[in-house]
This record gives sequence, structure tokens and C-alpha cells, in this order.
Amino acid sequence: VASVGVAGRCTGETMTDPLEGYEDTFSAFYSRNAQEQGLGGEEELTSHEDLMSKPLTVIIFGATGDLAKKKLFPALYQLCLRGHFPRSLNIIGYGRRAVDLP
Repeated sequence: VASVGVAGRCTGETMTDPLEGYEDTFSAFYSRNAQEQGLGGEEELTSHEDLMSKPLTVIIFGATGDLAKKKLFPALYQLCLRGHFPRSLNIIGYGRRAVDLP
């Protein structure tokens, strides 16, 4: 089974990270955004440890659709495997069709 990248490319068993090399860009954006909002820089932003300790709920509308099955659920699974979500994660799916669970 080939692994699925988070909005990245799937090449056999190798997963490519679409955000690779953009860490500095995102860091600069969030620092500038924090300064514009009067937060005074990164030291006052919520820490990674605080974010990971709080519960998170992801709601997917159209969970029985093709996009959810092919893209959203595999991407969420990969994010969970990589540790990008907190331990207290809830995923709620809503769809118009009935779901057959195996």
C-alpha cells in the first residue's frame, strides 16, 4: 500500500512533505501577524505544549463523499501518525448517505 502525503505527492512508500523548506516563511508570517495584533512577538503566542494539551475537534461535512475518503481521512491519519494533533482528538463526520462500517 502506498502512503499518502498530506496534500503532497505519493511515490510508492515515500511520503513527501509539501511544506518542506517553508518553515521560515510560516514563522516570519506568524511573528509579523502577532506584532500587528499587538501580541509583541512569539514569546506571547500559545506554546506548542499548551496547544497539544488542549482537546481538538475536527468536523468534516460531506464525510461520505469521494473527497473525504480519498484525501481528507488519509491526510488526517498521516497528521495523527506524525504527532501533529493532540492526544484528545475528536473527528466528527457528517454525510447525507448512510455509512456502512466494516
